[in-house]
Amino acid sequence: MSYTPSADIKGLIPEYWTPFLQAPLYKSLVALETANTRFETYLKDGDTINHSYIAMPDVQDYTPYTEITEWGVVDAEKEQLVVNEVKVAPFVVDRIEELQANINMVAELGERAGYQLKDTIDTAVLEGVEDGTAFNFGSALTTDNIIQFFASAKTELREANVEEDGDWITIVTPAVAELIERVAADNGFQVADSTLKNGFAGNFLGLKVYISNNLPTTSDETSIYIGKRGMIDLVMQAAPQMDISKAENMLGYKFKPFTVFGTKVFHENAKRFLNATVSIGSSS
Repeated sequence: MSYTPSADIKGLIPEYWTPFLQAPLYKSLVALETANTRFETYLKDGDTINHSYIAMPDVQDYTPYTEITEWGVVDAEKEQLVVNEVKVAPFVVDRIEELQANINMVAELGERAGYQLKDTIDTAVLEGVEDGTAFNFGSALTTDNIIQFFASAKTELREANVEEDGDWITIVTPAVAELIERVAADNGFQVADSTLKNGFAGNFLGLKVYISNNLPTTSDETSIYIGKRGMIDLVMQAAPQMDISKAENMLGYKFKPFTVFGTKVFHENAKRFLNATVSIGSSS
């Protein structure tokens, strides 16, 4: 038999509040682990980094004591990385509200705002996966063909003369990671809770595997990154940080977490990784 107290009695029943917030679900963020941040030192002020590349000179036959008549003209092509992404995650905290909430609202909200900004940076970096060399495996991925898929991708990279210095990585979705885990469990590959720290899950077929939910996706396909580490450039002119000011006409403060960054895939770097568009099939 159930019992519902009357409205009058309800007012006499004390309410209890836990001194902590419910933990949000955080995605693994891989941008700082996989992107290249080397250009940050060159951006002391302003908003643009100029980066050039040149074509390879042609080889020709030469006969001793004869004049060379064909000279290749090599022009430098200029590319720019523009730091034009300015993001803010503002919030205001009333002093009375914080006192009665029985939690450190500033610390909690600051942590969550910082995560939101990092997630925005991560998403922007991984949008660059679509600028890589297109790679189409030709069939949906399953546990039956996942090894062949990565082997074929590595062959594609080698045939393109991509340098192999032990720094080849792949950034995959959780669904692709599950396929890897199911065929590589005997070799110790495991998508553990520690993966949430920086997205790194382990090694597979000579590739360091990172897991992300921020890869570009459509309704039935997703892009995954396979190739050299650091081929997407990221410049953070201002890493996520906080500006604080007193809130006028109220008891409290305004908090303005913000970041300033830019990201780019340069011409030559786009040749050093694959944009593998895949779908997931059912395994036999």
